[in-house]
Amino acid sequence: MTVLHGAVRVPGHDGTELVADAVLPSADGRHPVIVMRTPYGRTRHLAEAHGWARRGIAAVVQDVRGRYESGGRWEPYVHEREDGRELLRWVLGRPWCDGRVILYGSSYGAFCAVEAAAGEPEGVAGVISAVPALGAVAREPGGVPKLYSHAWWWTTYGDGRTERVGLLDTRIADDPDALRHLPVTDLPARLGVPLPGWERAWRDPAPPRADVRVPLLSVAGLHDPFLDDAVDLWRRARGPRTLVVGAWQHDLGLVNRERNGDRPIAPGHRVPAARLIMTWIDRLLAGDPPSTVLLAAEGDDRWLAGQGPGEPPWLRRIRATGGEGARTPVGQVRDHGDEWPGTRIAEMDLPGGGAFVADPGDPFPSRMGPVDVTSDAGRADVVVFRTDPFERAVTVAGRPAVTFAGIGEGHWAVRLAEEHPDGRAVQLGHAVADHEGGGLSSGDHEDGGLRPGDHDAVGPRPGRTAAGRDRAGLQRLSLPTIVHRFPEGARLRVEVAGHHFPLHVRHPHTAEDPLTARTLLPSARSVTGARLLLPVVPDPAWTADPVKELQEAP
Repeated sequence: MTVLHGAVRVPGHDGTELVADAVLPSADGRHPVIVMRTPYGRTRHLAEAHGWARRGIAAVVQDVRGRYESGGRWEPYVHEREDGRELLRWVLGRPWCDGRVILYGSSYGAFCAVEAAAGEPEGVAGVISAVPALGAVAREPGGVPKLYSHAWWWTTYGDGRTERVGLLDTRIADDPDALRHLPVTDLPARLGVPLPGWERAWRDPAPPRADVRVPLLSVAGLHDPFLDDAVDLWRRARGPRTLVVGAWQHDLGLVNRERNGDRPIAPGHRVPAARLIMTWIDRLLAGDPPSTVLLAAEGDDRWLAGQGPGEPPWLRRIRATGGEGARTPVGQVRDHGDEWPGTRIAEMDLPGGGAFVADPGDPFPSRMGPVDVTSDAGRADVVVFRTDPFERAVTVAGRPAVTFAGIGEGHWAVRLAEEHPDGRAVQLGHAVADHEGGGLSSGDHEDGGLRPGDHDAVGPRPGRTAAGRDRAGLQRLSLPTIVHRFPEGARLRVEVAGHHFPLHVRHPHTAEDPLTARTLLPSARSVTGARLLLPVVPDPAWTADPVKELQEAP
């Protein structure tokens, strides 16, 4: 029988007592240890901890500072590196630890694990980061403030020792216009809950991202908002690294569901994340951590598979196939440094254009996940573009981008959807950027400019007047990573709008800060010269058994 040491008090970096549970295998002796730190209540991990102990791995789960039984003040993203290091030192000093510690966490807990591993501290055998919320949770990387997700997280977890489950949805049910409240910074008063850190979370800079220098397993879901955090963490890792992206949401499939939104889950994608995690741990503890990539491909029953470190064979083959200007079933391709190493980008012209008024009184609606967005195309405040049908099946892996010439101040929102023969259009992803910020979203060039050739989408880049309203500027928005196999004849739809509400704050279309503005005005917009950039895999390597692939990967 496993052994529980409950409510163990471990000093944090400043002596504050933080509370943990330790669950040990029944056998005496020294064991590898999994360490988890969480703001969501350590007791919800108790069954999991006993499961690890039954497999011969000790488990320690700690409430982070200021949450549940741990002392101190809860300040998200502030103390986790120092407090995590103190817990690591404490674990390594226990007589039941064999000197091998695996730092493991999901969501905010993944941030805790990555932070404690920063700088390759002694005793860390590896890191498991699942659906990682690595810090940029209140704004898009390009700076646009998030609204619904920020309100949900902060009303549920922020400025409190325990959870307020369901609070936001309850308030919205009673007050459907609550998220329209102005100024946005005063929303907590309307919701009837004091949240001193609500505005500060938008204002404070995101914490610098740590690089993992020990073996890493980065786990993500295709339908999780933190997918690109997981991909970015894998990219920056400096040791053996494995990336696993399943057809999961933020719960990694723990909720048994038949569909993600309006998209059925393929039988081949019904692989429990826990099986893949345990397989990786077995390899790690055997002294043979793999470097590979496994990506569940929507529209197919299989997984894209590769080996590393960090560069699968199908990525290498892309480098070797087709020179500049080579053709794919969707058009011309060229090298593009923003995507997977060596990925070929198919450039697809999107004929047409149009003008509309972005009215904050009736903002273009946001949708969450792979849901049918057909009805939104009939709105007057959006320009819709469609690709030609694909000449044959196409596999896409990476971050699509959309460029266009746009006139108008404020936010630009882009949505990508797959049009089905039955008339449905299922969302693939969306992106939001601020015209004031140059129109560049996350994933764009680090120098803030465009690469040679990017201007070809709309001709040479036009200038802007001081007011920014008289001449078009080239907008470029990078969408989240998608992994998808589109059948022959498939068409994609690109929608360009001026709002994305309630997922994002409405822009006032004035010089005021969107967070403190009390007056919102309509904004006249026009969009022309659009182009879709798709990261195409011309020669994919497939597996139907991701667990076996992970067992056998170098």
